Amino acid sequence: MLPFVPRSVAGTKRSHPRGVPPPAPHVEWRASSPGDVRPMAARLLNELSPWWMDRVDTPLAHALRARRGEPMHLAQIATDAHMQMMGCASLADLCAALHWLYPLGWLQPGPDTMQAIWARAGPYTVLFLEHVSSHACDALEVAMVVQALAQAVDASLDPVVYAVLPPYADEAPRKPATVKNRDALVVVDPATAEALLAHFSWDRTGPAWPAARWAKLGADETVRCISQARYDALRREYVAWHKELVAQNTGASKAAVAQAREADQVRAAAYPSHTIVCLVRGSDETAPQIKARLASLGTRAVDYVDVSSSKPTAYVRCTTAEAALALAEALGTGAYVLRGAEQDEYWRAVPLRVQNAARRRSEQSQRT
Repeated sequence: MLPFVPRSVAGTKRSHPRGVPPPAPHVEWRASSPGDVRPMAARLLNELSPWWMDRVDTPLAHALRARRGEPMHLAQIATDAHMQMMGCASLADLCAALHWLYPLGWLQPGPDTMQAIWARAGPYTVLFLEHVSSHACDALEVAMVVQALAQAVDASLDPVVYAVLPPYADEAPRKPATVKNRDALVVVDPATAEALLAHFSWDRTGPAWPAARWAKLGADETVRCISQARYDALRREYVAWHKELVAQNTGASKAAVAQAREADQVRAAAYPSHTIVCLVRGSDETAPQIKARLASLGTRAVDYVDVSSSKPTAYVRCTTAEAALALAEALGTGAYVLRGAEQDEYWRAVPLRVQNAARRRSEQSQRT
């Protein structure tokens, strides 16, 4: 009789009952300094923004929307599967990362360090900013530069930055930025947008600040912005122009290829030039008789004798132009080598396969 083996040892026991969700993963408490989690804060800017949460359908988004304006324990966020995939490995990391997001205006500290309060997303405007900084930067740095620029032109402003999006995204909604860039679509409150559009217009230069002030703000002196509507219109115009340019280049390339192919075909089928000798024949002289007459002259480079009963002349095809010229000189008066239009007219009446055969024999004779 076999010994009893428990199901858990045999590997058949389920880790949790059927139909019941698995338990939440354990959140490790690991201390981190705010500087260590700044890259994570840059990603959380969009992932936890109330503006973004209104546009996605995830369990975390539902939980945050349900608790707006109320303290929410950060453990509910740290245990979310998406947060785990992003590398938010501990509650301490999340707490440290959120300290970077409090100044953005849509997140407030809760009653204790383990809680935070999400505000409801208010009116917003989406702007496209070009050359926000002199170097590629992440979403958090872009948001900080935007706030600094807005407060530099109007100290009474309290800028709210809801999201920083990549300018090249066409999705609706656009995906949050995950790579560094100098340009970005920025979601801000209307007052901030109005100030930025007034002082960093797309069509004129910005404030004449000294280089030291630009450096202190972290911004590039060539920064400029436009509304999302105008940006999308310019993008559509550029895409249409690019498609037209590609079509023109493609058409020109196809035409060039077709022309080259046609030239190759013509060159491949071209007859050997200056190899036909026209001579006057007797009224009853036949092709064999003409060949015999040519043989008496010592000519051996004759390829074919073309005689038509309706014409008083005969045409002798020679293998090379040199042989044709020598034959015409040997025959004397009345014999000449066909050239120009007369030569073209003769070869047009000859089948293409005969032209190719004559060309190949001529090339072979020249090589030997």
